[in-house]
Amino acid sequence: MGKRALRKAAGAHPLKKEGGVEAHIAAAARALERLPRGQTLSTARFCRQLVLAQQMQLPDFSVGMSQLLRWPRLAKAAVGEAVWMRRVVPAAPTPPPPLPPFPKPREAPPPLPAVDAIVSRLQAALTAEACAALREAGGVVLPRALLPEEAAGLLHALGEEGAVGRPTHLRESQGNGRLGAYHQLLRTPPALAAVAEGAASVLAARGFEVKARGKHLLLRYGEGGVNYAHQDHTGFPYQCALMLSTPGSDFTGGDTYTIDACSRRATELRYASAGDLAVFASSEQATGKHLYHGMRRVERGSAAECHRFAIGLFQ
Repeated sequence: MGKRALRKAAGAHPLKKEGGVEAHIAAAARALERLPRGQTLSTARFCRQLVLAQQMQLPDFSVGMSQLLRWPRLAKAAVGEAVWMRRVVPAAPTPPPPLPPFPKPREAPPPLPAVDAIVSRLQAALTAEACAALREAGGVVLPRALLPEEAAGLLHALGEEGAVGRPTHLRESQGNGRLGAYHQLLRTPPALAAVAEGAASVLAARGFEVKARGKHLLLRYGEGGVNYAHQDHTGFPYQCALMLSTPGSDFTGGDTYTIDACSRRATELRYASAGDLAVFASSEQATGKHLYHGMRRVERGSAAECHRFAIGLFQ
């Protein structure tokens, strides 16, 4: 099915439906006048709280840059410049919160997984039932693409000096999340190259297209971290996230999820172990539904330090 047919099959997108968004923005703008005296909002909070959450019933969705530019113009037109300027003010610059540290390096060199072993594990996990769940719900978790000790070794390798670039922080003021960041990888450890090669091979054989030569990102969250629902328009239908931290010990919560913007139906992708691989639809290209993906709030686990490290593959 072509892209145009998929978009038609997906139905009316609540964020793009002609006339509908404008009405929601106008109603949200009028709500500014009912705020308590002296209360103000940032532009991103207006878009997320008053438009997405209250008017459109999409509380977990991120605000895109195009929305941050367009929606305020529509709101000003609805209530006037004076009301807007009195109630919506620029967000005060704040330093980003500290990120969780990388675990201490291992003394022994980490085991190096073989591509053949990874392929065998993924082939066994990507059953007909898992393929059906991926096509219908837009996401599935494949257990132990890496063994836990292999995932720990990969995480330690990424913590070495010069392995990753400077963090790009998620911020409430930008409407995309909080208490987290992502890093560009400056080099690809052999274990990660093996996972990417194996996953791309197995997924392609099952008919799931990924950007096999795409870049990979280190995703780094501490306690309270959230990534609001969004789409990644890479030109390919599916992406993957490889868990490096240990669920239950290093963190709880923090599930990856997919959500249909039309039906509001969400699918939770829960990791059971370090080394688990989540495969999910990056946009409506995959299933014909208006699917977004995000991450639930990260909570503390049983360990002293709370961290949730993962690798976003095929960006």
